[in-house]
Parts: sequence; C-alpha cells; structure tokens
Amino acid sequence: MSDLQIGLIVLGVALIVVVLGLNWWQDRRVRNKMQATFSPAQEDPLLGDAAPEPVVKTKPVKKAAPVPTERVEPAWQSAATDDAAPEADDEDVFRREPAVGAGTVSRVDEDQPDTAVEALIDLGFARPVPGRDLLPLVRELDRVGQKPLRVFLRTVDGDQFLKLRLDRDYVSLQIAVLLANRSGALTASEWAQAWSRAERIAEQLDASIEGPDPAHVAEHARQLDELCAALDTSVGLTLVPQRPQPWRVAEVLAQAHDAGFVEGTDPDRLEWRDERGAVRFVLVHPASEARGGAVAGRVSLLLDVPRHAASDTAFADMAHVARQLADVLEAGVVDDNGQPLADGSEGAVDAHLRRLYGQLAENGLKAGSPRAVRVFA
Repeated sequence: MSDLQIGLIVLGVALIVVVLGLNWWQDRRVRNKMQATFSPAQEDPLLGDAAPEPVVKTKPVKKAAPVPTERVEPAWQSAATDDAAPEADDEDVFRREPAVGAGTVSRVDEDQPDTAVEALIDLGFARPVPGRDLLPLVRELDRVGQKPLRVFLRTVDGDQFLKLRLDRDYVSLQIAVLLANRSGALTASEWAQAWSRAERIAEQLDASIEGPDPAHVAEHARQLDELCAALDTSVGLTLVPQRPQPWRVAEVLAQAHDAGFVEGTDPDRLEWRDERGAVRFVLVHPASEARGGAVAGRVSLLLDVPRHAASDTAFADMAHVARQLADVLEAGVVDDNGQPLADGSEGAVDAHLRRLYGQLAENGLKAGSPRAVRVFA
C-alpha cells in the first residue's frame, strides 16, 4: 500500500470523526436548550409517572417527538361463552395496558379538562379580560388537524366554564387537546398548531403560557392510541332485499321509526335508544347510500361497542330489531362477513361483548361514556 493510499485512508477516518463530533455537539446543544426550557413535574396526569411540568414558554413549539400514525384495528372474533364483566363505577381510571389491577382513580367531569385523554395548554392573563374581547380569539380554537379542542375559561370569581359568556370577565383559559381518536395519535404537527394558536392569544393579551414537554405529550398520545386500537370494535348487521325491486327510502324510514328508531345528531343515521335514552345501536340512513334518495339497495345496523351504551344483550337486541325489519321489508339478515345470521348466535356474541365492555371500563373508557365517545370518534 502506497503512502498516498495510507494518507487518503487517514484523511477519511479523520473526516468521519469530525462529522460524528459535530453531530454529537449539535445534539447536546439541542438537549441542553430543551432542558433549559422545561422543568420537571411532580406527577403526570395521564400515567402517574414522573414527568416534565408545564412552564412558561415565549415561543411556539416547532418540534415534538414523532408519533406513530398507522393504526391497526382489531378483527372481530366470536366467543363461545363468557361471564358478564363487572361494570365499573363513574370514577374510572385510565391505565397504560388493558389489564386488570388497581390504579389511581380519577373522576371524569365534563366541566373540567379530562387529563387522562387531553393535553393542556394554560394561559394566565395579566389582567381580567372581558368576554367580548376573548370571543374573536377563541373562535378558532375548535380543532387542529383531526383532533378537537376544548376551551375552559376561568372567571375572576374562580368559576370555570366550557362556554364563553360576554358579560363575564376572565383571568385564564385552558386549551384541552385530545391525545388520540380514530384518526390516530396526536401528531407533532397537530400539537405545534395548537401551541401556535395559544401563543398568538398570549401575545395579544400579554398572557403567560404553559404547556408540557412535546415529547411527553407524544408518548402519552402513542400509549392512548395503542390502548384504544386494542379495544376498538364494532358489529354490524345488514338487511338485503329478497324481492326484485329495491326499497323506497320513505318505506324504510317509516318501518324503522315503527321499530323504535328515532332521529339523532347525525343526519345520516337513526338511533335506537333504551329506556334511559342511551344510544344502543344505529341504522345507517339509506338515503345517504341511494342516488337521489329515492331507493335503497340495503340497510345496515351498527353496534359501535365503545361509543354505544353497554348491555348484557346488546347484540341480541340489535339482531331482534333487524329480524323485525327484515320481516316487514322482505329481507334477509347477514353479518359483517356476508353470511346469514344464524339462529342462536346472539349468546356467543354477547358473551364476547361483555368481556370487551369490562376491558373498556377497567381502562377508564366505559362504553358510551363522554370520554369514550370523545376518544372513539
């Protein structure tokens, strides 16, 4: 090997060492800057572990830890038998994994931010701000990307409200950012958008702004998304016409109302509710699937397990209503796999659903609760 070759090798090694050293120095500089920005907290509201505490920020967050966006939904599986799972009380707890065991109990109050499934950005005003001055600033705080926002406002009297009143003066507000829903975990971009909007308000009102470590938010969002994906299940039944001509939409709607369905918040769906008014399952509005809303080729009933109220006979009730409609509409009933609904299958399916209801309740996501409806949207 010539002296030239040896020299080139030495030079290459030296260049590699220089590049590695430069990368290490830049990484250390970024870490030191982040540590100087955020201070440690006493306890994390989502997981209960030690975590960084919100501190005053003066610039919007530009980067956050990457969050997995791919979501894998569980496949439906039937069970032969199972005992009814115990129903959790209103003081449910969110835990990292869908496993049994005791944990710290937290009450879910719709008038308060839900720290189990929402990350909070706090703004404190230097002086009371009239509601009419806040109104144009909070109008844009509805959602970021695919994640909804909730705004909680505190008055000078210490009362906290979800809705702004023009005749009140406010001393602070909190922006609650949903950590995960069926679109996936909260992304770094969505969190940065929320922070940027909060900072614009803080600059206009000369307010302090506090928020958690973006990397910590991303980790919470990832864990919540994984948990919800493991518990997310829906069961459907479809009515298929057995007569040559398709149904008229008006006929389907009339028979659906006679079977107990009522109009709901979604214009494309009718709701079947129990005696307490809780939604148990829905009928997909046939007009949304038909050209011009004149005819319909099939009708679908859907039981959204996390979003609809739990019942020991959830699937059996839906199957009973589906068969009633099938009789008057001259239709057959098939399951999600396109197979005819077998007589006596309701017991096995409901046994499996009871187990899922129990897992949801154990993990603080009681079926049909406001928290579950918010997360499984």
